Formats: sequence, C-alpha cells, structure tokens
Amino acid sequence: MVKQPLVWMNGLNSQALDFTLIPVRVGFGSGADRLQIYGHFARRNPLAEALLSNAHAVILWRAENGYMSPTSLSDRTQAPTWLYASARFSVKVRLYGDQHSVNKELQQIVSDMERHHSGNWATSEMGARYDKLARGVIAFEADIVDLQIKFKLAQDERSDVRSDLERALSVDHPELAKLVQKHNQEIF
Repeated sequence: MVKQPLVWMNGLNSQALDFTLIPVRVGFGSGADRLQIYGHFARRNPLAEALLSNAHAVILWRAENGYMSPTSLSDRTQAPTWLYASARFSVKVRLYGDQHSVNKELQQIVSDMERHHSGNWATSEMGARYDKLARGVIAFEADIVDLQIKFKLAQDERSDVRSDLERALSVDHPELAKLVQKHNQEIF
C-alpha cells in the first residue's frame, strides 16, 4: 500500500484552532524549482473561506511513530518512550476552484494511490456521480515558506538500546524501524 501523507491544515487567520485533516501530495509543479504541497478539500469547509481572506496556513505532518515499552529492551531500567518524525510547514496557498484544476488534482491523487493496487480503479468508474462530487471540491497548491522538522528516533540512546528498539520495531512498526536505522546510521 502506498503511504500518502494525511496532514492537518489550518488557515492562519482562523479565530480557533480549527484544523482540517486532508490528504496531500508533495512534488515539483510545472516551472517550480522548490517542492510544493498539493491537495483538495470540500468547498464548504471553513478552511476555504479562511484561505480566501489570508493565503497563509500551517500544515502539521506526523510521519511514522510508535510507543516503545521497556519490555522490549534488555535494559529494563530504561523509561518508556515514543519515537516519531514530524514536520510543521508554514505555507502560502493558492486555491483553484475551476473544474479543470480540481479534476487534475483528483486524477493525480487517485493515480498516485491506485498505482500499487491490482485493477487500478479510476474516477471514470463513478460515471456522472464523479462530476457531482467534484463540483463540491476545491484544489490547492502551497508554496513552502518555512519548515520545522522534529525527529525523536532514539538518537540520544546508547547503541545497545537502539539495537533493542530496532529489533522490537521491526515486528510491530517496520517502517519506523527503518526510519530509526536510517536516521542513526552515522552513529553506528
């Protein structure tokens, strides 16, 4: 299964911390020399109105994570911990409500997600229902203005503790185990 980022997004002028959970894609746009974030959400979502009045937003991205119990360690004097990777993006958003842009975004995300499924479902299989649903969607692309990345991947642990963590993670959280190993490979 392809992992597509599912992020929290909030407009900066929102009176409340009213974050919206949305799937996004990351890539280079036409003529873009920097990574951009692409996505879509419902037109009736209050985020659309917030972004129309102020194009700046925050995207919170939580990647692999997992709780680690000392029961997984040889040294049971260690404290429990949570390992994770996360990012906070400050972005400037452009909204696209025209059907061409919406269709392009919806087709791209479906293509990305269906690529590894046998049978590759396509939006055309929805018939007229697709057009009705697509009219209720707004697409966006966001330029990354600032990025703050946070890793807590056992980088402050002794090598024997990291080895135990990787072994335990390889069973319950194999993707997190790979991330811990990759992030700490210079240390070993």
